[in-house]
Amino acid sequence: MRLDRLSRIENYIMQQEHVSLENLAEKFQLSVNTARRDVIELEKRGCILRIRGGAMAKGPIRSPEEIDTRHQKNADAKRVIGSLAAKLVQPGQTIFIDAGSTTRNIVPHLNKTPDITIITSSVNVLVEATRLPGITLIVLGGEYSATSDSFHSYTSISDMENFNFDLAFLGTTGLSIDGGLTTATFMEAAIKATAMRRAKETVVVADQSKFGIRSTSKFANLSEASTIVSDHAPSKEITAYCQNGGIQLITAEADSML
Repeated sequence: MRLDRLSRIENYIMQQEHVSLENLAEKFQLSVNTARRDVIELEKRGCILRIRGGAMAKGPIRSPEEIDTRHQKNADAKRVIGSLAAKLVQPGQTIFIDAGSTTRNIVPHLNKTPDITIITSSVNVLVEATRLPGITLIVLGGEYSATSDSFHSYTSISDMENFNFDLAFLGTTGLSIDGGLTTATFMEAAIKATAMRRAKETVVVADQSKFGIRSTSKFANLSEASTIVSDHAPSKEITAYCQNGGIQLITAEADSML
């Protein structure tokens, strides 16, 4: 299936940083012309950059060590966000938890919420969720992506269409009024967009460093979020936009005042 192949090629380019068309053709058993067409398609999606005779990753590559560093960045804020977000989950609900350094912090705070079903593609969410008593855990499969520390494929996205989520907890690389909700790769965006479509409500978890940022792939307009949970309130413009659009804002600042 071409869509799955594109996902594998995107992931490979992101890992290798730059590759030749001949390398792609050999790796994925394609003709050079087919490899060239796939690279052109990925560039149109904003995933990679074409270079003479090949392709290169559009942004910096994250090694496993860099993923750990990303998890540690703003760690205290992310733990607070996870605690606040977990309070939204009710017993018996089915929830989707996205891959990300903020979303993983939701899971430990669900230890006293009984009879929930967690669906995820995230390795870290999987590991954390196995420690929770009395839950149902469903893991979406696919090829492992080091850039997001998760499994993904178009088959798993198709499988998501068979689920109904009460809540979808999504991370985001960028959040802005004009750029919407954005992330690093086309595949990550496709997973997030599908989760939003299958959920009654979408909860975006983002520390203050994500406000006003635009990343490569847009997965939704800001107006499509039901709730935003953060450590600090966003700018006056974003706050006003949320208030006018009926988007709930939950922040650590406001919670500490209660």
